[in-house]
Amino acid sequence: MKKKEELLSFNNKVAFIFAHSALKEGWDNPNVFQICTLNQTVSEIKRRQEIGRGLRLSVNQQGERIEDEQVNVLTVIANESYESFASNLQREYLDSGDIPPAKLKPKRDNAKRRNVIFKSNDFQDFWKKISTATSYKIRVDTEKLVKQCTQRLANATFPEPIITISKGKFIITEFHLKLNRIDELSANINLLIKNTNNEEYNKENITVNNKTNLEKIDKRLRGFKVNNFVTNQTDKHIEFANGYKLSLFKPLIFTSEEGQKPQHSKQKHAVELYPVFNFIERSAYETGITKDTLFEIFKKLPEAKRILTFKNPEGFTVKFIEVIKNTLADHIANNLEFTFRKGTSTFDIEKIFPEEVSYVQREVIDSNEKGLYNEVQIDSNVEKNFVENRLHPDDKIIFYFKFPNSFKIRLPRIIGNYAPDWGVVRFDDQGKFKLQLIRETKSTIDRTKLRFSNEARKIICAEKHFGELGVDYRDITDNIPNWHLKAEKHTQSEILDK
Repeated sequence: MKKKEELLSFNNKVAFIFAHSALKEGWDNPNVFQICTLNQTVSEIKRRQEIGRGLRLSVNQQGERIEDEQVNVLTVIANESYESFASNLQREYLDSGDIPPAKLKPKRDNAKRRNVIFKSNDFQDFWKKISTATSYKIRVDTEKLVKQCTQRLANATFPEPIITISKGKFIITEFHLKLNRIDELSANINLLIKNTNNEEYNKENITVNNKTNLEKIDKRLRGFKVNNFVTNQTDKHIEFANGYKLSLFKPLIFTSEEGQKPQHSKQKHAVELYPVFNFIERSAYETGITKDTLFEIFKKLPEAKRILTFKNPEGFTVKFIEVIKNTLADHIANNLEFTFRKGTSTFDIEKIFPEEVSYVQREVIDSNEKGLYNEVQIDSNVEKNFVENRLHPDDKIIFYFKFPNSFKIRLPRIIGNYAPDWGVVRFDDQGKFKLQLIRETKSTIDRTKLRFSNEARKIICAEKHFGELGVDYRDITDNIPNWHLKAEKHTQSEILDK
């Protein structure tokens, strides 16, 4: 932690600082924006210190305090106990009468359309082509589908029957509050806490004032914050925030039920056979496949798989339906056929690309002079890198734009409608021909590694859709230098057909 000032300089190449106890003592840095608690913090004082470090107003390079609420945001990645502490801390602020901070509304910015591009022949011609209405036909090869489902189910792992045993105690806790003395400024009380688990806490001669909150002694005393002292000759008592009164001549006694956190244990159930419900009918309802076809799939499964229906009927059925729905979705995506209706459009160009679009400010970057709007929205670092490292330096680009979510290609429900990422018109590398391109930016072009399986299916359908319209479509990453060239024929359909 030596030469701390140099670490804060932009000229220093250090990008990350890992410190064991910097948030507790030693380094007074107001620019703490993220706290990640890796240890189990037990001390309440230590946790208050750590949060307090991140709640200071940040400082810019000129040493000036920044009061922008969009900058002064503390993010805590916390373990469970820390999360509970933060929640209790917020409640303490409320109980003490502090006003909670208002929920931040992100600043927005209006991106303006460049009409020079919008009204150009290149853009209008591109739009006319990509907005042409299409329809699709679903073709199902039943024999092939049965084979695919059977193969996948034969390789699937079905859940074993598991019994979960939970054990816990139900504890009744009794609270006794007794008022010994009271005047206008303070009072003296006794507190006795005992429960059916033979545990007891006894504290006598506790001095309280108008700032005392008994919840600090025991969290189950939430609401027992002193509101007022009444010292009339005929009536002397303490009034608490929750409406309870503690009289000088009448103790306050109440109970609280507390269930200890159950301890869970799991064990495999002994092999038994259970009655099987009509899982074929349920599967037909959830997949849309006929009962005859489902029964044929079931019959072709290895006997070792079929017998699992008796060991765990519910678990088998859930997995059976899941595998068949995914296989059916892949089958439909690979066999979908598009046709376009010449001269018809399904979109209003002014609604898709209005004069101004409002974006959350932190989600936009400058688009340079080739963007349809002066700013472009980015949803990930992949998109940001694609714009800044591929589109901006490319002098052969005529224009580009990000498709809004309102531009959707209608697909079967089992796959879900699809919104493409980027539209680009660019000269070829020789500068002779204009290329009309649709590009989908992902973190990988290996479609089996995409986060959701439906993403791969949508890309397969988009290839067919734009292929029918005569537009070059391709899924890419931000690291592909020749992103504008046609992709080699993808083997994803072969992968999904397995």
